[in-house]
Amino acid sequence: TPFAGFPFESVRLDARGIDPSVIQSSWPQALLDAQVDLAAGGGQTVKGQVSVQNRKAGSIDSNRIPVRFLGGKIGGLIDRITLSDIVLDFGKAGRFDGNGLFSAERTEVMLATTRFDLHEISSVIRQTHVGGNIRFIESEGIQEFRLNLNERAIRLNALVRKKGDDLLLEDMLVRADDSILKMTGRMSLAEGGALALDGQIRRFNFADFGKFPSSDLNADIGIAGTVKPQPDLQVRYAFLPSRLLNQPLSGQGRFRIRGKEIRDA
Repeated sequence: TPFAGFPFESVRLDARGIDPSVIQSSWPQALLDAQVDLAAGGGQTVKGQVSVQNRKAGSIDSNRIPVRFLGGKIGGLIDRITLSDIVLDFGKAGRFDGNGLFSAERTEVMLATTRFDLHEISSVIRQTHVGGNIRFIESEGIQEFRLNLNERAIRLNALVRKKGDDLLLEDMLVRADDSILKMTGRMSLAEGGALALDGQIRRFNFADFGKFPSSDLNADIGIAGTVKPQPDLQVRYAFLPSRLLNQPLSGQGRFRIRGKEIRDA
């Protein structure tokens, strides 16, 4: 038959009224209607579409899932599947649009947005109009995740790579007005693997990000150790003149986190 080698000729899935909080009470509430239509054709082609409608969308701080609609079209060949017209609709917050590719040699998904308002995702976050993209690429055994969301006064940038059990945070920048957080690090996902993180905080004011207490934090922070089978981490810190909860803060030191205990503070 023209479908030889395919595990199916067609697939149709129709599920309605799925509420994650019924499965696990700590999970967010939603009412999900999901539909999947997929069919195989001649020449090892595949065609279909996926859609998920959330009839009970809401902000994270109201214990809801903020995505109102997720959908996309599936096409291409069985060993080189393409995703087109991807939509993640967050209602008033905005939407992400994109495309993707899945093959034995390469996987790539890219989503882009304009004027996305994080305040509609969580009411404690300030109103934003960020634009930019989120990209995931896997090729030659290396997975790469890039985040670039920016507006005039806000930057959210990150680059993470994974090869085997090694996870590398090459760069992370969180900025709002004058508040800056930078971080780099490395982690092994293997048993007994090492963790190392280094961060810089400059003029960091929680209130720049939303409805949070004001602060003025300036510090260098380093974390090193292992996380498996239980955390065993050395934390060092050095505060330049800072303020937190209207109180002056300065000094340097180190402490150890082992299991659930904090030692040598």
